[in-house]
Amino acid sequence: MRPTIVQAVVGGRSLFRTMAQGMPSSIVTALNDIIMAFWLACDPCCRGRVSIPTLHAPKNAGGMNLLNLSRRNDAVSLMRLRSYLRMADRAPWALIADELIKLSMTAGDCRRFNGFRIDNMFLQGWNVALKGPNSHLPPAINNMVRVARKYGVRFDGLWPSVDVRGALPLWFHFALDSHSGVNTERARCMRLTHGIQSV
Repeated sequence: MRPTIVQAVVGGRSLFRTMAQGMPSSIVTALNDIIMAFWLACDPCCRGRVSIPTLHAPKNAGGMNLLNLSRRNDAVSLMRLRSYLRMADRAPWALIADELIKLSMTAGDCRRFNGFRIDNMFLQGWNVALKGPNSHLPPAINNMVRVARKYGVRFDGLWPSVDVRGALPLWFHFALDSHSGVNTERARCMRLTHGIQSV
């Protein structure tokens, strides 16, 4: 009964705002403290006897299926990422996110990509600064990129069509192990004289 109450009250009341704006880590900590205070008030003798990961585990694994806010928030960020990566019919917010992510490119990658077309961090080999002066990301997009790194999100099509393969960016292609050939005379001619940007 207690996991259901926690899911309905804490999970239900925080889900919409988390989907819209994300949830700062300080709020996650505060809500976890409230959940544990409620849990221990109902069963004071369980204090210190069961670890929190065990409480979060499903019942068939010996746990209590208690709401895990961090994992729930990661799932929300992954759903936002799925919407962002839908290339066919892009939402307006995804186009704005593209520009903010490009503005937040790390300083080293800015120097490396000088003069090259920047398309998408998941299709090219560049990184984003999540902290510091180079970061221009709002919290929701910052969390989306952080979760993508945490779970190793990458382009991985089983049988991409010829059209999809041909639309991928050529310069700093994500599947290349080395990008040493991008500044050769032949590559500069292809890029600057002939305007070749995609595979």
